[in-house]
Amino acid sequence: GIESTKLYYRTKGQSEWNEINMNVYDGNIYDAVLPINPALEADTIEYYISATSNNGKTINKPITAPKGFYTFVYGTQVQSNGDYIGIDCMEDIKTIELGEFFPNPAQNSTKIEIPQGAKSEVPVKVINLKGQVLATSTIHKGQTSFEINTSSMRSGNYWVIFGENTNVSIKKIVVVK
Repeated sequence: GIESTKLYYRTKGQSEWNEINMNVYDGNIYDAVLPINPALEADTIEYYISATSNNGKTINKPITAPKGFYTFVYGTQVQSNGDYIGIDCMEDIKTIELGEFFPNPAQNSTKIEIPQGAKSEVPVKVINLKGQVLATSTIHKGQTSFEINTSSMRSGNYWVIFGENTNVSIKKIVVVK
């Protein structure tokens, strides 16, 4: 297993790397929140990920890090393609009581209860293990359950992401045919 995962980042042009620990969800989904200025018009972040296993072995991604690294551009003037799994201004999804998907494993559909009802609209995405978005939907204010049609999905593990950006709740579903 993985003992720790760190994200190293810097603004383009800087020589020193900043380090933050990554959060883990359900064993193998990781994220990190960068303390960057959201008011900037545009900037480029360079980053790499370092993971250490329980037996002490460390691997970096990309493998050439820190000389090689990934980049992304952010800022108020940056256009996106809408594939982000996040938004900063919404009800804290972690305060909404979500049940578990049933049935799980599922064949044709699976459903999750929202006992207290959603207090606002909540975006939902279903992704595969490669991170590809397979379906998007919305839980509407007051809705007390949410169903996913799995009939066209292949057998395997999937993640259902409720919310966006750093404000998410993630549930795993298994599809069997």
